[in-house]
Amino acid sequence: MMQSDKTWEYQGYLMRSSRIEDMEEYYIQGFCRQDDEGIRMTGSKNHYTKEEVTTYFQNCLHDPNRYDFLIFAPDGTMIGESVINEIDWESRSANFRIYLFSPTMRGKGIGFWAICTTRDFAFEAYIFIAYL
Repeated sequence: MMQSDKTWEYQGYLMRSSRIEDMEEYYIQGFCRQDDEGIRMTGSKNHYTKEEVTTYFQNCLHDPNRYDFLIFAPDGTMIGESVINEIDWESRSANFRIYLFSPTMRGKGIGFWAICTTRDFAFEAYIFIAYL
């Protein structure tokens, strides 16, 4: 499993690796109330079944070529995700994506913080792995 035990905080917001117990809230927060801008910006479709989301979530937890981080508001509500995926360990490259589930969470610096934190993690993780 390619997850991290690190957690990061910013003005009461928290980011940490996905856990199996997050699956239900991930579906509810991320897929039951999608907005048009989020759908457009992520290239998603308008509707996903619960089974599609939960299968995807479980597969992500066990994929050795990705890190999935969830973002939580100060009240504990899951508000987004920051993901490093499609890691190619040989060529030292990967894909990155971020999604804040609600338009009300955007434009507050949360995404910028999550991007910088995830970037820093990626380079720290690479350096650690490269010199083992």
